[in-house]
Amino acid sequence: MSGGSKVRFALAAFLVAAQACETGNTFIPPDGGATVKGPGVSGRWAMFGWEDPVAVDIRQAGGNISGHGCCAGLGLNPEPPCCGDVSGTIGDQAAAFGFKFDYGGSTYDYSTQVFVSADTQRMAGMFSRSGSRVAWLRIQAPESYLPDPDPALQVVMRARGGSYALVLADDPAPGGDFTPGLTYAFGIGDRSIGGDLGPFWGEEMSWDADRQILTVGPVPATDPNLPVALLLGFNGTVLSSVEAISAGDVHYHFLVMPAL
Repeated sequence: MSGGSKVRFALAAFLVAAQACETGNTFIPPDGGATVKGPGVSGRWAMFGWEDPVAVDIRQAGGNISGHGCCAGLGLNPEPPCCGDVSGTIGDQAAAFGFKFDYGGSTYDYSTQVFVSADTQRMAGMFSRSGSRVAWLRIQAPESYLPDPDPALQVVMRARGGSYALVLADDPAPGGDFTPGLTYAFGIGDRSIGGDLGPFWGEEMSWDADRQILTVGPVPATDPNLPVALLLGFNGTVLSSVEAISAGDVHYHFLVMPAL
């Protein structure tokens, strides 16, 4: 699907979903590691891990964030009715920001609570309207949203798409990032991977056809509870193994089951 088609589709989906959603909550930044200094997170960002192509153009001044955001990408003409001024705060390698807009007599709050990577190239955390994990990547003008991954990779991912339940296979667990006995949701789409192991965009992945392994990452560390890399093994088009690698280079192995 082209970038323009994605935006039109997402905006249409938004106009339907907006009538059924309640206003979300604005988040407060969690405690994190080193303070994000200098220009920090200033620039254009696009979020993935949710249905709308949310994007913002923000500026950081000290511990404050300001700017403009839209639910359907940046720079569209005419601008869709789901944009607003961004406000938020940042500190200790964590940020919270968002924008609000009115539609159909209701006010909608698109807010995110994220950890920021030390190189300020990636953010990951939660989104107010879904309660699920999302990630943010930088985009360059005049991009309105994230560019599509390589078409060949999309073919690979589309053929292997699906929803899975993962259970830690390591006994004992090699670290404290994942808990034995818990089930972790995991999903593969044609452009991204999502779920409890964190969202990853297609441009952060590579496919080894000979080994039948999709290598994900490594990406800059953000949320300390999320891995920075994955190794996904396939038997044909069926996911057969998952290895998650933490920022501390701890390797976790998961049993793969179809999602209920």
